[in-house]
Amino acid sequence: MTSSAAVPEALANLRPSRDSALVIVVRLPPALDALRRRLIADASQGVPPHITLLYPFAEPAQISAAVLDAVAGIAAGHPPLAVRLTDGRRWPDTLYAAVEPEPPLTALQARLAGAFPSLPLYGGEHLFEPHVSIGEGPAVHAPGALDDPAWATLPVREQVTAVDLITKVDGRWDTRHQFRLTAPAR
Repeated sequence: MTSSAAVPEALANLRPSRDSALVIVVRLPPALDALRRRLIADASQGVPPHITLLYPFAEPAQISAAVLDAVAGIAAGHPPLAVRLTDGRRWPDTLYAAVEPEPPLTALQARLAGAFPSLPLYGGEHLFEPHVSIGEGPAVHAPGALDDPAWATLPVREQVTAVDLITKVDGRWDTRHQFRLTAPAR
């Protein structure tokens, strides 16, 4: 068992890795997921449709019991929640489905970010905005990218019950741990 004095230091000195992430996995309507699989290279490598909470996360070799316990404790402090994927939107380099409501997701992400100060979301380049990426790179600028019939499958509701730790091993992404959201709803 790790002492409480060692846990903050263990969490503060993690090195970021593009081979791990903390995410909320969501289900997409089949047509929208098929579009995502065509437009996001990592989708063919096992990356599920998701809301990113922390990426890059820690080097897989550094993901210790203390790290897992910290994530589990934060997740357990949040109740399951209903989210809605509302509509298709575009950033300069991403097509995405917007996600509502933002406040509970933002609170969860902020607690995780506070627990892992050496692992800023997207390397500190972007603020957290709940979304599910559907397209990245050159596909974002293709004519009609947001007019694809798959977008008409939105809005959809999704029940969020867990945070997943996904890691990349031998070129494939997979869920390594799942942390349940278990606090009672307020």
